[in-house]
This record gives sequence, structure tokens and C-alpha cells, in this order.
Amino acid sequence: MWPHTVVQTWVVHLIRNTFRLVARQDWDAVKRGIAPICTAPTPDTAAVALEDLAEKWGRKYGAVIRLWRNAWDEFVPLD
Repeated sequence: MWPHTVVQTWVVHLIRNTFRLVARQDWDAVKRGIAPICTAPTPDTAAVALEDLAEKWGRKYGAVIRLWRNAWDEFVPLD
């Protein structure tokens, strides 16, 4: 209907869904890993921060990394 519409995933939805997948005892550490993604000045910087998160938490919380990667194109649509 609107061909020039850009859909962007809200960060709050990704964060809320992230913490549904993370054990409570890891919330603070994972939160520190997500912050650089959400506050990155460029999409490339955010991608590097996501890779850092994947290196640290990917084995334990692979579903979180998949969540962020699957939403990536809508999370950073204006790159």
C-alpha cells in the first residue's frame, strides 16, 4: 500500500524478548553486552557489538543471538 514505508523494529521489543530468553542471574551481564549495540553511532559499529555479544554469550544463549540477527534488517533499516 505504501511502497516507500520503512519498518523499524523497536529496540524495546528486542530487549524485552531478549530477557525472556536469559536467566535472571545473567541479566546484568547481558544488559552490558546489549548496550553497545543499542547506543552504537553507526550500523557497522552496532554489528561489531553484536558479534562481541555473540562471542561472549552465543554458546549459552544462542536463541538471543538468533533473535537479534533475525531482526537486524528491521533494527537498522536506515544504514
